[in-house]
Amino acid sequence: MTKEKTGDSMQVGLNIKIKRIGRGYTQEEIADAIGVARSTYTRYESDKRLPDIYKLCALADYFDVSLDDLVGRDWKPKKDHKGRNIAIKPQPKCI
Repeated sequence: MTKEKTGDSMQVGLNIKIKRIGRGYTQEEIADAIGVARSTYTRYESDKRLPDIYKLCALADYFDVSLDDLVGRDWKPKKDHKGRNIAIKPQPKCI
């Protein structure tokens, strides 16, 4: 999978690196926890490879953060035509 430009808000590699270092984990520990080779995980952190949705869920669960937080998405509630927030059901954690 090649890296596509996703804009400044989605810096998955930097986000997972910051979370890993902030919690004192090694790349090897995270790679083992989510079931990938350390070299693959290294490519995630350097934004040379984007984790698939299952690995993103595993990373979010491991770091105990939302997918939005993990990918740096600044989520805002959707509004209807009258400017009211549209209710959205809470989503379960990734499995």
